[in-house]
Amino acid sequence: ATLTDRMWNATLEEGVKYIRERQSANLEVYYKDGDTIAVSLTDTLPDRVFVFSLTVKIPVPSDWTQVKGTNIVSARVEGGFAYVNIIPDTGIAEITKK
Repeated sequence: ATLTDRMWNATLEEGVKYIRERQSANLEVYYKDGDTIAVSLTDTLPDRVFVFSLTVKIPVPSDWTQVKGTNIVSARVEGGFAYVNIIPDTGIAEITKK
């Protein structure tokens, strides 16, 4: 991926909302079972205002080269980690080997 693939163009208001959401986020790992990892990402902010996805870095086995999931916006695997974009307060996200 190029640098522009990882950049986000946002207004000042969007940037501040993203930072607040990131600072109030809490990640809970529910289980790791074979080819599935289940996590929940929550925050303490009003969901109608704070709706940005946050990137969660999850260690995965070395044979995982791609992942898919439920309740995720997008995901990629790089260097032994899955980088998963999740919108907080949307329930349990299950990440599985693709």
